[in-house]
Amino acid sequence: MKKKDEIKVCLVGSSGGHLTHLYMLKPFWKDKNRFWVTFDKEDARSLLEGEKVYPCYFPTNRSIKALIKNTKIAWDVLHKEKPDLIISCGAAVAVPFFYIGKMMGAKLVYIEVFDRIDKPTMTGKMVYKEVQESLKEGPVLFTGTPCQVGGLLKYLSTKHIDTTNLFTVDLICHGAPWSTQCTRKTYPKRYGLPCSAKKKQAMLSETMLRMAIFGTP
Repeated sequence: MKKKDEIKVCLVGSSGGHLTHLYMLKPFWKDKNRFWVTFDKEDARSLLEGEKVYPCYFPTNRSIKALIKNTKIAWDVLHKEKPDLIISCGAAVAVPFFYIGKMMGAKLVYIEVFDRIDKPTMTGKMVYKEVQESLKEGPVLFTGTPCQVGGLLKYLSTKHIDTTNLFTVDLICHGAPWSTQCTRKTYPKRYGLPCSAKKKQAMLSETMLRMAIFGTP
């Protein structure tokens, strides 16, 4: 069995908020052999500067064409890198990596996004099936914010899944953070975040979490 610091980790997800959630796991992955799979967008290039990154196709939501392309990427990347652990919080780009990774024997960790309280996302519905199978094999530990844990329990209850082997840990939550960089002049104007108009790229001077005026009370 490999030691914790010897495992190879694949972190896969869409850019934007999904990528931010994965980056918040830095205390876990910072000392591990790792690589990323995400969209080739400005925020991803900035956040993951110096990291090993494989670009994938977008948009992924309900796009069969993108799913086929990303399945080819997942097959090539996973057979090349052979990760021990695959972590994702969505969106649809995670699906082919999870199914192919499962066939290759990798451990899977799916983190539901914080804003889904009563039901899982489409990606969550697809990868939670793997959680069901894992529960049949032995104990499963799920760690997340209260709404993430609640989403998983709600899903399993609707499927009448025995959760005897499921253990959950709730983390204290203060909402998901906003990005720490402003990359477009329209960004601060749209979201009410002050940013120097003199520079095309400037650091934000203020962040706001779960503001009701933005629809996240």
